[in-house]
Amino acid sequence: MNFGIPENPSCLFDSHMHLLPLNFVCFSAYLSFLDKHRAGESLAALASPDYIFRDIIRNKRVITNILSVMENTPLDILKLLEDDLKGEFETDKSRPPVMDSRGLALGGKRFEMLVITPLVMDFELPEMLPEAYYSRQPAHSVEEQAHEVLEAIRQFRLDRPDSRMLVRPYMGINPKYWSGERLDDMLRACFSHWSPLGSEAVKTWNKLQKYRTLPGRPYNNAFGGIKMYPPLGYDPWPEDSAERAKLEMFYGFCEKKGIPLITHCDDQGFRTIPLEESLVYTSPDRWEEVLKRYPNLYLDIAHFGRQYYRGVRLRSTGKWQRKIMELITEYPNVYTDMSFTGVENNAWETMVKTVRTLPEDKQEKLFSRILFGTDWPLCLLKTESASAYWNGFRYAELPDWLKVKIAAENPGRFHFR
Repeated sequence: MNFGIPENPSCLFDSHMHLLPLNFVCFSAYLSFLDKHRAGESLAALASPDYIFRDIIRNKRVITNILSVMENTPLDILKLLEDDLKGEFETDKSRPPVMDSRGLALGGKRFEMLVITPLVMDFELPEMLPEAYYSRQPAHSVEEQAHEVLEAIRQFRLDRPDSRMLVRPYMGINPKYWSGERLDDMLRACFSHWSPLGSEAVKTWNKLQKYRTLPGRPYNNAFGGIKMYPPLGYDPWPEDSAERAKLEMFYGFCEKKGIPLITHCDDQGFRTIPLEESLVYTSPDRWEEVLKRYPNLYLDIAHFGRQYYRGVRLRSTGKWQRKIMELITEYPNVYTDMSFTGVENNAWETMVKTVRTLPEDKQEKLFSRILFGTDWPLCLLKTESASAYWNGFRYAELPDWLKVKIAAENPGRFHFR
């Protein structure tokens, strides 16, 4: 079996996707939250013209499609994704598949590998007891989830040694529920031997079949970075001094080592705090306070700050995008991604028009900080497959140089410096 790939392969990247089997997700907490905040959540749905869960309500096929992914193990989800990108489920053969045995093509160029970055989600929510007879929080240890993901990746490497997918996960944390000691232990366990170099990530990938891992004790250089998710109650810059001190230690560690963070930034999705509170925590304004103190932090403010909720006062839905663009022009390592957002009609062309509203020198900087991402399998709420998402990008009315920037050059700097 051929386990070796070149030390510096040419790569495309999916910078934002998930391996989410059903047992990873804390559905009971979410449903209990909805039950307690029924009126507010109903208003939020009504005031959001593009409410992302609306198609589930209208179309049984949507939920069947996403469950056909999430009812698998992490290993089988990886195989399903690869088979999808190779065109095994596609009935329309008029277009070449996203990936073949030689790699991928985009913008008139060939790439040897697709790097995917599954984002582990921290669903440990000890305060969210289910409104049920069995009022005990189901176990959702993020260390156990991370261990299962790493084992799936290792087994995928063994089962498909010639695969053109290189899998580089991000560790999930929700600092609200982590003590300073536990946070410090996680950083040491996951990132003491971390390297920002793509060549080192490839070396790890080529030796993966030799590794074994235990929950809370991953192999060296296993993770690419850290995933944050404010709608689960995490405030990026809290007022409480003890919480602030814990996060100052965390951000300082990440800035010093160059460890990238990816934070959720749209106003819908899985949420366990009231909408108005979530809007405060999720807003890029909250990250501006962090960046003032840690200006060299590598940060992907995801989904290009997409806002769906307009509210009774018909608030602006472009405010977060404008703030993200401002932060990108001001700080050297701030990025954004187009995950999930790319499902919308003309999303890529609209993104270009938005960037073109800036002065010319700032446009160049913006185009160098936008990352391609799918948010698969969650994007199946709005599109049929990972291949369909990729094709929406591959055949968008964008110049080839920009497609290559977004899917290869920019994420190469963010993930593989």
